[in-house]
Order: sequence, then C-alpha cells, then structure tokens
Amino acid sequence: MGKKGIILAELIFLVSFTFALTLTEPLPTYNLGDKMYVSANGIKGADYGNFKIDLLCGNTTINIVKIPAIAFPTDKPSDYVHPYKILDEEDLEIANLSNIVGNCQLMCSIGAETTSTKSFLISDRVSLTSTLDKTNYNPGEPITIKVGATKANGDLLNGIVEVTGATEFNKAITDGSMMNTFSMPDSAEPGLYYLNVSAYDSGSNGKMNQGSTVSSFEINQVATSIVISTSKNEVTPGDEFTIGAEIFDQSGKKMDGVVTANITSPSGESFSL
Repeated sequence: MGKKGIILAELIFLVSFTFALTLTEPLPTYNLGDKMYVSANGIKGADYGNFKIDLLCGNTTINIVKIPAIAFPTDKPSDYVHPYKILDEEDLEIANLSNIVGNCQLMCSIGAETTSTKSFLISDRVSLTSTLDKTNYNPGEPITIKVGATKANGDLLNGIVEVTGATEFNKAITDGSMMNTFSMPDSAEPGLYYLNVSAYDSGSNGKMNQGSTVSSFEINQVATSIVISTSKNEVTPGDEFTIGAEIFDQSGKKMDGVVTANITSPSGESFSL
C-alpha cells in the first residue's frame, strides 16, 4: 500500500470513532405531570467523572440522570435511553413545581463535553371555556353550564371544576368536558349575576395545572304580587273614591309601570280605569 493509501486509511479510522454527544429534542410544550422522555447518543466513557443530564429552568437546575462515566465504553460511542421522567414533585424530588414553570432546556455532559437541547415550555396552564344555554332566565328556571378545558400541551383535562359566585358547586371534569344544571331561588333579585369558573388537576401538594374564566347571566324581573287599596270600603252611586295598586317582583321590590284596573258591578257590568 502506498503512502497515500496509508494516510487515507488512518483518516477513515479516525472518522469512524469520532464521538458526537447529542440529546434527543423534547416536545415544544409540556404540562406539569407529563412524562418527558430522555435519551442521549454518542457517549464516550472515561475512568473518572459522571455522565449527567440536567433540567435547566431559569435559575433552577435539577439533575435527572447521573451515571459514573466508567459505565460507558471508551472505544466506541454508546447510547443512553431513560424511559421517562415525570414532571412532578416525587420524580423530580423538588418541593415547589413553580420553579420549573417557564422556558427550560436539557443539558447533557460527560467529562469536558457538553450539549443541550433547544428551549421548550413547561406550563401549568389550562385553557377554559364556559357557556350557558341562555343569557336571561326567570327565577327558578333551570340554568345549564358547559365547561371545556384543554391543557397547554393540547391534552384534555381530567380533574375538578369549581364554580363560585351566583351559585357554588364542585364537579369532576372528564376528557375536558363538564355540564351541570342549577337554578336560582324563586325570590332571586333581578339583575346580572356572575359565575367564577376554575378547573384543575391535582398533585401530591395540591393543584397542579389550572385555569379560570368568568360567565354571566341575567335574572328577569317578574311581577309576582299586587296590592290593591281603596279610599272607602263602601260607596254610594255618585260618590268619589280612589283606587291604588302596587306591584312587587319576585324579591319583594316595588316595580314601576302602568296598572289597569277592571271594576265589575254586582250585575256583571265592568269597565277599566
């Protein structure tokens, strides 16, 4: 073999054993509690130090993989595949999940060699929609509310819906959907009412992913009672007397408006005032 051939063979040999440490890119968005799969390629072992993968979120660094570098061969590139890490308190061994909410990166290192992924988002947000079957109701009439909930990663929420304000109740939400029917009391005052709607799933330390919205509806004013008064209990033909009428709504408040009174004589004749 000529000198040129020997040089070429040496180059091929060196290229064949070039190590390029890489990390698999994560998904663009995760919610708290999601599974994050982690893998690395091109790992070159060493007699000292550690192979590490860290989760970096703002000023918080969490080690999620730490293996002695001696566990990997030094003469050929190796791969590492971790099934997944769960983004919760137990698996990450952290006390406050809010520390990892925001833009994050994965960083891998072994010896002096390091590599990192692109930035991705870890979120605790849930997008909520809340709709009512009507905008106006009479007191005592059934009111139906529908709630839709989707996490930032696009998954439908399974958790709890809490409603406060005009009424209060808690109800499970399954596959991002919940419906409930309630009614206001028969004596509810007319006017605008608000429903504060929140939804969440839970971790060991309480609410994990959550969101909120507000809905409103109006209760109509309904004439419920009328009080009639006269200036005299007995009158003779030709005498003058006065008639008064007051109308009250369902809550007992006096209503403004026009009243028509029908007077009927003992013989059945009637006329209106």
